[in-house]
Amino acid sequence: MVLTHFYKNVLCIAVGIMLTMPMYAQFKRCGTTEAYTALFQTNPSFKNQFHNNQQRIIPSRRLLNARNIPLQATIPVVVHVILNGANQTKITDAVIQKQIDFLTTSFQGLNADTTRIPLVFKSRFGKGKLTFTLAKTDPEGNPTNGIVRVVRNNSFSLTTADDAKQNETGGSTAWDVTKYYNVWIIVFADNVLGVSVFPGDPRPLNVHGTVVDYRAFGVKERHELPQYNNGKTLVHETGHFFNLVHIWGDDNGRCDGTDFPDAPPEQDDTPNQTKETNGNPDPAGTGKIVKTDMCSPNKDTGIMYQNYMDYTDDAAVVMFTNGQFDRMEAALSTSIDRKLLLQSTTYLPPPPFTIDVTKGYSVTPNPFNSKVTIRLQQPITPLQYIQIISIDGQVIEQLEYAGGTTQSILNLDVSLLAKGLYIVVLGFSDGRKVSEKIIKQ
Repeated sequence: MVLTHFYKNVLCIAVGIMLTMPMYAQFKRCGTTEAYTALFQTNPSFKNQFHNNQQRIIPSRRLLNARNIPLQATIPVVVHVILNGANQTKITDAVIQKQIDFLTTSFQGLNADTTRIPLVFKSRFGKGKLTFTLAKTDPEGNPTNGIVRVVRNNSFSLTTADDAKQNETGGSTAWDVTKYYNVWIIVFADNVLGVSVFPGDPRPLNVHGTVVDYRAFGVKERHELPQYNNGKTLVHETGHFFNLVHIWGDDNGRCDGTDFPDAPPEQDDTPNQTKETNGNPDPAGTGKIVKTDMCSPNKDTGIMYQNYMDYTDDAAVVMFTNGQFDRMEAALSTSIDRKLLLQSTTYLPPPPFTIDVTKGYSVTPNPFNSKVTIRLQQPITPLQYIQIISIDGQVIEQLEYAGGTTQSILNLDVSLLAKGLYIVVLGFSDGRKVSEKIIKQ
């Protein structure tokens, strides 16, 4: 009878523990591999084209005992926040700024938790010179804080993550990916924390970017997932965006994979390992806990579960290697869908706009993509209407202002216009009309 009572107590305790276990146990750090596996299975020609594009990314060879000069560049970032009202308040501008600053900290190897790196891996610890900055100039040449907010109640899954990248499918359309690193913050309904797009992906450029669940976004934020609240998910997915593979090579435990495909052998400076690491093998942060597996039985080194490209808890992942930086810098320098980012200056504020005093207004940019900004000279005669007219004289759009408006800056959404030549007409309350030719590219 006593024994039965004992087992009942044990059962109650076990059930209690299960019921109070944190919900983050069911979340998956990254869905990038699964997303590409699905694409490869449904479209073999996509797989071949992707592989061919990857092979064109010229490997960067490291000199023995001498690092290449690290790539020094600033990457402009635009963050699209697609959340309902309640969750929007959790991802404040300050939270976003801190997370983007942490990207720089991590890629430059300036994070304070590098004390977790074991002595045996210290010589492999890579430090880059990339800086990540929220964009200050938007695609139309206007000032911006680099944050786009879309208030929606919808969620996405791994198979619909690309829908987050377009207004028409419930998301927010990418800014020019040759000038901005696009990051989308969403709710993943299937508990994936992040997914990204590799260089060489042959899909349209507007899908190139990174999607992160809001619960894994931010540094030391009090969201529902304390296991993933150090900002490391975006670091991991940005590694994929710059061509890094999961550290175990995604070989399903065969030990024959590599996280440096198509690269020179000397670039691979990460130990092989069987599969992803979960949890935190070194909770005290000593840097002395060695974890081995079938692929890396060496008890002196073990696997590099401290690497950002593993699935270890945020507290435990703290480093990229020299070889990983070489691989990322090769992609940034040679891949057509990444290298233009190095030339972008949208991290700088736009130059001050000047209005032609003989006209009294300006229309920018011209040519334009999706938006046109009209600036009027002070003092302003009330503007009564704006017309967009096709080259054959047809009024395509007309905006009327009852009683006239004296706003000095007016933004027009012209994203639905077909490519071609148009005339914008401004009608003022004093009867004056002015016009300007504009080009949709």
